[in-house]
Amino acid sequence: MAFSVDPVSGRDDCVAVNASWGLGESMVSGTVTPDAWQLDKATLKVVETKLSTKERMTTPAEGGTREVPVPGLLRDVASLSDEQRHEVADVARNLEGELGWPVDIEFAVDDNDRFHLLQCRPVTTRTRQCAGEAELPDPWVEPEDSTTFWKHEAMHFAVQATMLDLTFAQLVYQVGLNHGYELYRLPVRADVRRFWTYRYSADQLPYPRG
Repeated sequence: MAFSVDPVSGRDDCVAVNASWGLGESMVSGTVTPDAWQLDKATLKVVETKLSTKERMTTPAEGGTREVPVPGLLRDVASLSDEQRHEVADVARNLEGELGWPVDIEFAVDDNDRFHLLQCRPVTTRTRQCAGEAELPDPWVEPEDSTTFWKHEAMHFAVQATMLDLTFAQLVYQVGLNHGYELYRLPVRADVRRFWTYRYSADQLPYPRG
């Protein structure tokens, strides 16, 4: 996973690259903390490196996937080489330039060290630096969201969420809860959004009470 802007700080002068062994599902599910790099967007030089101990990874299996231990020799080894990090960051930077907006990409590197772009989507909301504090998205993708109190449930959803994760959360949480609210005639609406690549939720009254 890579971002042409820093999704946490909102800085637009760097590219953030995250990677781990195996399929990306292990990063999304939170079973492994990925390696993380910050690269200067102009020069693509690495300005910050955080290597993790990667004990688990997700691999393809018959009928789906399975989680297996990472071989001991690979656990503390960088999951991307210098050339691969440069290639990933370069792709993210170029896509931002061609499309005209910050991008969030998912990628894979096969056994022959070939890069594959799996998905590209806009980073529609991100934080900005203001006196050292993060501001809310501006402008909002959906203007009515600016009047809502959003909660980031870090205990249950601590890792960054892909758009597929958001779709699943909206199906289970938003659709499921709203069905229950309607069934019991409760004047509440559940919403799920993805801000700064993290999952946020809100419960609110959908209309004024008389």
